[in-house]
Amino acid sequence: MSKRYYLCGIVGDGSSPENAQRPAIRDDLGPGDSLEVVYPPADPNTGLYPPGSTCLVIVGKRNHAPLVAKQGVDALPDVALDVKLSAVHKPTRDAMKARILARGLAFDEAGLDGYREVIRSLGRQISGSSTWNENAFDVPDAT
Repeated sequence: MSKRYYLCGIVGDGSSPENAQRPAIRDDLGPGDSLEVVYPPADPNTGLYPPGSTCLVIVGKRNHAPLVAKQGVDALPDVALDVKLSAVHKPTRDAMKARILARGLAFDEAGLDGYREVIRSLGRQISGSSTWNENAFDVPDAT
């Protein structure tokens, strides 16, 4: 049972409960798995997330391999929040940066000391809230 962070798109057009907007990763979770999502601000008129939006997800799951391999889902490094970025294997760090930038999000490595700051930066960018805090972003351990 472990927890891992992901970036993924939002699927569904919100036209019905069967086609509700949700993180692309949601459909691959099973019984006992858990997730929490940071969504971008919804359109105030429709309540829908903008097309092509990215969300940040934390997932509690026994086996993350299917999610890591899922097309359109970007698994962030499987490291503890308090790890220094300089301690993350350079190819892993470079791949994370490339995935973040490809989604149109900012990644200023010079301004980020550790992985915690990366998650905080992503959460704040996606939510649009300067007070978003990674300490309140968690899920129970998978059963």
